[in-house]
Formats: sequence, structure tokens, C-alpha cells
Amino acid sequence: MPLSGDGHCGAHRSIFSEGANPSMATGYDTAFGLNDAVIAVSDDVRDSISSRYRSDVEVVVHGVNVGEVRAHLAERDQVRKELGVGTGESLAVTV
Repeated sequence: MPLSGDGHCGAHRSIFSEGANPSMATGYDTAFGLNDAVIAVSDDVRDSISSRYRSDVEVVVHGVNVGEVRAHLAERDQVRKELGVGTGESLAVTV
């Protein structure tokens, strides 16, 4: 998603809904208008944004594609061996 202008990008979890307090809605409208891009972390988050702006929101899902991970399950024992991790040991990993 290319940015224009000064590069404002909103990472947004909507706390305002249609019919919200008018002063809050005005602040929301102003803030939303300053963004070159708005990214939601799920369709549910996008759907929580006022319908007036929803079409301008790009959904970028964060998380693990479980199907992709399961597709490599057969390689698990070999990779654990290469890393020196025993079968009874647990790993805590971040990406």
C-alpha cells in the first residue's frame, strides 16, 4: 500500500460507531481524514469502522496460517534434530 503526503497511516480499532456523540464523531472524522492509509487487522475490525470510511480500509491479517504450518508437519522431527531440540522439549519462538 503506497503512502502519499506525509505518510500518516492509521492502525485502527474503532471506538466510535455511527450515531456516536457528535463531538467524538467530529474528532474521528478529522483524524481519519489525516491518514494516507488505514489498516485493520481483520475483517471484523474493518467492519467496526463507520461505513462512510470502510471502503478505504485495507485488511492485513496478522497471525499464523495454520494450514501452511500443518503442511510442514512431516518435517518437524528432522528440523528439531537439526536444531538440537529433543522430542520432549518445548520451544517459545517469535517472528
